[in-house]
Amino acid sequence: TRNGLNDDDLFDQKESIVEDDENKSNGWGVVRQGMQWLIQQSEMQAPIPVTIDDTEEGEYLDPDELEAYSRAPEKDQQFTDAVHRASMMFPDLPLEKVAEALNNSAGDIQDAVQTLLNEQAPPQENEVIAVTGPLVRAAAIAMDSAFLPKSSEKKWKDRPDVIASGALDKVTPKEARRQETIAEIISSEGTYLEDVQTLLELLLHPMQQAYIKGDPVDREIPHKVVTKMVETVEALEKTSIQFSRDLKERQSESAIVDKISDVFLKWNARLTRIFTQYCGTCFYLQKCFQRNPPALQTLVKAASSNPKSRSLPVNAFILAPIQRLARYPLLLEACLERSSKEANGNEYETLQQAKTIMADAAQTCNNRLKALEDFSTMEEISAKLDFSRIVDPQPLIHTGRSLVKRGKVEMLKIGPSNKILKKKTVELMLFNDMLIYAHAVSKKKLMVYKQVHRSLVMAADNLKLNATLKSSKKKTGSTHVVDLIICNDGGDTQTITFTTRTESEKMRWLDLLNPEEESNEENELPQARCVKGFLGLHPDELSLKRGDIVLITQKDRETKMYKGTLVHARNGTQTKGWFPEDHVKTIITLKQRSKVFKMNYNFKK
Repeated sequence: TRNGLNDDDLFDQKESIVEDDENKSNGWGVVRQGMQWLIQQSEMQAPIPVTIDDTEEGEYLDPDELEAYSRAPEKDQQFTDAVHRASMMFPDLPLEKVAEALNNSAGDIQDAVQTLLNEQAPPQENEVIAVTGPLVRAAAIAMDSAFLPKSSEKKWKDRPDVIASGALDKVTPKEARRQETIAEIISSEGTYLEDVQTLLELLLHPMQQAYIKGDPVDREIPHKVVTKMVETVEALEKTSIQFSRDLKERQSESAIVDKISDVFLKWNARLTRIFTQYCGTCFYLQKCFQRNPPALQTLVKAASSNPKSRSLPVNAFILAPIQRLARYPLLLEACLERSSKEANGNEYETLQQAKTIMADAAQTCNNRLKALEDFSTMEEISAKLDFSRIVDPQPLIHTGRSLVKRGKVEMLKIGPSNKILKKKTVELMLFNDMLIYAHAVSKKKLMVYKQVHRSLVMAADNLKLNATLKSSKKKTGSTHVVDLIICNDGGDTQTITFTTRTESEKMRWLDLLNPEEESNEENELPQARCVKGFLGLHPDELSLKRGDIVLITQKDRETKMYKGTLVHARNGTQTKGWFPEDHVKTIITLKQRSKVFKMNYNFKK
């Protein structure tokens, strides 16, 4: 993306590939994060995100114990490995329970993990996370739909042509599961196509007609942009029709489908291009829904009453293409897991290639969405800022700049004996390369008092003033005090003191302005399982999905917020942030670790 994106830029495929090395390295890219989480649930090769000490070799099964356990006559090595991988997601359960779940699911890890997860963290009835926050993080939460009940098509083993051909007697149980996965890829493409057609029929075509009649649904969106949105989704529909046709032709050739990866490789470039173009459409529609103008409310009401909506919110159809792109590598990974080089030959290698290519396509779209979101945020903030008090101000809108944290704090003027002489509410805005603080002069205007490069800023906990305020008999407001140390152009430093509303808010500012290494040893920290999905609306918050295992590093009892680390076992990347206490359940303490270890030992013995 370039400076000054206009309407055409948002749909120009030549400008749609965004290279964001920072997002790739720090693990924050949310489509990738959500995709990895879902992949790790469905695959058998790698465990779901676990804590650091589980990542390398597994806390409860060392190699010697694995070998001894595998010698039991009723267990083979494959089953042993399956127990090991499944236990990584459930470090609080004895191996006996994990093995029982795997036995009941005929060794299918995905089914066993889902059964155990439903027991340990039951799904919340009618749990809905509103798509009101930043689009990328909202899309990541919506990707949980990849594990909603499968399409209404018959299972592969129940199809008349499969039964008539006697295919069930010709394949191994593993190959049968592979054929079920291929059938799901093909049938779910048809379901996705219906969602795209519903989006056109219930939302975009009526929106276009309203503009043609001179009654725009949202005056913030020009008519030409609506036209391009319709053209983009129609191209998406056409691509899906052709792609689905090729998949069905392959299925019609034989009851047992030998290969499917070549179809993905053939369509890879077209799929990547059209999905990347759709990012602009998705972004515009989400922004329109956030503004929620009256004309849109009327249109959405009519769409919701249409039987084709299936009682789903319109947003579900807007996010359907984003979800579908994220699901491709998941389905290919499931197919890959049920394949082998010995049984499937070259198809095994081309499946790996197809999975990697589709994962890269998902990352490309995530970068695109992130760039659009950052640019939009910069535009909104820039329109409110008045730099008239700043000498030689730097323009806020700049390539690669993104907002890290924003919030109101109380700036203090401190006199002798730590006496507070004056207070002023200011807005602190921390970007990835800049710090700004400003004072609101009206609802729509902020007067900027300071603009400084982030590398010239430090922060410290003012313990002395904290103690003075807490011991004071006179109530002076918040006692959560932070010193902001700024290096000015002349080399001298300026200290600005401010207070936050809560202790956790203070710690979050300190973490971001002056990050420090966690002082606690990782193996002494408690773990928790997410029992209710959490959508982080701020960059320093950690979005969680039901089943995630996190390492709790800090607690704020006042606001009931936790800070934790989510470690991805596949590549060791870490994601850190804050989340509400009531969205997780602590599963491991030192005492519990000992108890689980003894139970595992007795089971293996």
